[in-house]
Amino acid sequence: MPWTLLRNCLLVLVAALSLLPQPWKGRLATVGLLHDGLHVGAFFALAALTFKLPGTLWRSLRACGLLFLFAVTLEFLQTRRYHNRLEIFDILADLTGIALAALIFAIYPNPCPSSRLN
Repeated sequence: MPWTLLRNCLLVLVAALSLLPQPWKGRLATVGLLHDGLHVGAFFALAALTFKLPGTLWRSLRACGLLFLFAVTLEFLQTRRYHNRLEIFDILADLTGIALAALIFAIYPNPCPSSRLN
């Protein structure tokens, strides 16, 4: 199950980077389009790895809903840990990444078929 392992490692990485201690978070802080792009990219990758797992479309969409709740939970935890305001645009960027992956996998159910050389 390499897809499961990769997705779970990415989940842990996203959570760890979101809740780093303040001195580290300050050093790694990003702003502007880079910040938004990292949000979109991380949640796009998480959703794409979710769609690569075996199962039905309904199961994958339900898992993407849980990814969205994960994003909201992380943002809420950041407000508690760092005493900042809830960043709605970060949540929207996360949702954009999830939606892009869902759209791509709806149009192309197997965008990267494994090729075999005979």
